[in-house]
Amino acid sequence: MDDQISAYKCSTSFCNENSTKWSEGLRFVQWKINTRLHTGIRRTPYEAGFGIRPQLGVVSTNLTIDAASILETEEQLEEILNSEEEYSKQQILGQDDIASDTASITQQSEITNYNCVSCQQISSGAHTCMSCGLFCHAIPLCSVNNGSEEEGFGSAVLCRLCHQGNQITQQRKGAKRIQGVQADKMFEQSRKQFKQANIGDTVMVPLPDVDRGKGDFRNIKAVVVAVEHTGTYKLGTKYGQLNSHYTRNQFTPCLDKFLDINDVQTGKEISLRQ
Repeated sequence: MDDQISAYKCSTSFCNENSTKWSEGLRFVQWKINTRLHTGIRRTPYEAGFGIRPQLGVVSTNLTIDAASILETEEQLEEILNSEEEYSKQQILGQDDIASDTASITQQSEITNYNCVSCQQISSGAHTCMSCGLFCHAIPLCSVNNGSEEEGFGSAVLCRLCHQGNQITQQRKGAKRIQGVQADKMFEQSRKQFKQANIGDTVMVPLPDVDRGKGDFRNIKAVVVAVEHTGTYKLGTKYGQLNSHYTRNQFTPCLDKFLDINDVQTGKEISLRQ
């Protein structure tokens, strides 16, 4: 319902502006769909796909809440972003200098520079990702704190790429677990609504309309020959066993027994159409 309202508002806005660029509004409708809370997985589709909460505008940048709250113009935003980038570069150069000085004391060999896996900038190899083992800078733009207070040359950090991958895996596992709980609830409701059938009970299996002729019966008589541990049933007729597993809502038990289980040809499997 919310998606329809968003699409209606978007179309109304384009009509009022006499605009013919309808494709410009598709991203807003798609964003609304991806950012709504899904009751089945208890998170937004955006979170399940990317592992983070959906963000737009200034919130999606690396600015702090205090810095974003004082912004009033685009020029201020551009100035802060440029200063943040310059500060990050200075931090990278400073860490490289410290790492080079420390390495020169401990060893006289020349240090080979490596590219950071997150920003692809030159790094001296002072820090490595504890997950992928690649080199990265120990700054918020390139890595996250792994909870260790150890600092200095050779200490391990978690790069942004591995951190995002872990978040995606965690969100997807949570969505899968909740979907399993939802399936169990549906199965429990179905079990309470439909009583369990026993082996030897005669049941009526409805025939699909596409497989039934004008003079054919609407149902066929079958008998329950086996009950699986998953809750499905194997049915049989006097012409052989049906090659499909049936759930309880796919047939109706009969009060009387019209077909005995001994009349079923156990060595032959047939389809419902046959």
